[in-house]
Amino acid sequence: MNNDGSYPSGHTFAGFISAYILIRMVPELKTEILAQADDYAHNRLVCGVHYPSDLDVSRRVAFSTPGVCSVTHALSESSQLQLQRCGPSCI
Repeated sequence: MNNDGSYPSGHTFAGFISAYILIRMVPELKTEILAQADDYAHNRLVCGVHYPSDLDVSRRVAFSTPGVCSVTHALSESSQLQLQRCGPSCI
């Protein structure tokens, strides 16, 4: 197992999760925002600190994270509602 810390790229993840947030705020600039995030990720290759697969998985995780958080939040709200209906006997 390789322990060089390259997989996945935290910088690339941060760049793409930021891009996701910005796209939600300013959807008309989606193309430009994604181009900037891609450039940011590509610089990790240029610097020699990551491989293409590191960047790819970081991008995929960044764009799937909001969906996972939404589902988790919905499940949490659902659980809280059930607990409120059931009362202390559910605990």
